Amino acid sequence: MSDRLSGLETTRTTTPDVQPYSYFIRMIKVVLPLIVFIIIGLLLIWPQISDIETAPLTQQDISALQEAQSENLLLNPVFNTLDDKGKPFSITAHEARQNRDDRDKIVLTAPAAEMNNDDNTFYLEAENGEYDQMRKTLILNNDVVLKDKKNNVLTTQDLTTSIADGKARSNSPAKLTTTQGSIEGQSVIIDQQNQTTTFQGPAKAVINP
Repeated sequence: MSDRLSGLETTRTTTPDVQPYSYFIRMIKVVLPLIVFIIIGLLLIWPQISDIETAPLTQQDISALQEAQSENLLLNPVFNTLDDKGKPFSITAHEARQNRDDRDKIVLTAPAAEMNNDDNTFYLEAENGEYDQMRKTLILNNDVVLKDKKNNVLTTQDLTTSIADGKARSNSPAKLTTTQGSIEGQSVIIDQQNQTTTFQGPAKAVINP
């Protein structure tokens, strides 16, 4: 009896695992409709794609790309020059970008300037501005502040400074505050040579007692 059982054990067959095959069938059922959907979509939009025309770049396009790539940009620049009396005048900024149309003009972001006089030091700052290296002019715009070591503070919205002749002018309302009082005007002219500050238009002065 034991010999018959042993013979049955030796002739027993095994059936293959059908799980991988079933997984493969399920994947085909999911992927195949997706492929068909993509092919149909390409067939629908192909006429539109074929209508798109491509043209080579013109010389003007190439020049514009080269100019954009060659644009000079400086971070935290420092410009040093001399005023009309030979005194040092330094200009700094967070960012300086060379003007494309005029290479002598530098567009400044958050500019600041310092000028040392015989007995005083002046500081300038604004939100933005432009420095002309050839004409030695500094144009400041938006929240312009001019102050010195004697606690004199001039505030305005624009100021054009000619470093070559030591003059500055603002066409916007300006206010000068000192330890002795304050004065306001519709515009102001500063002359470093004659050491005068002239307020134009209706002006208002307040004198501290």
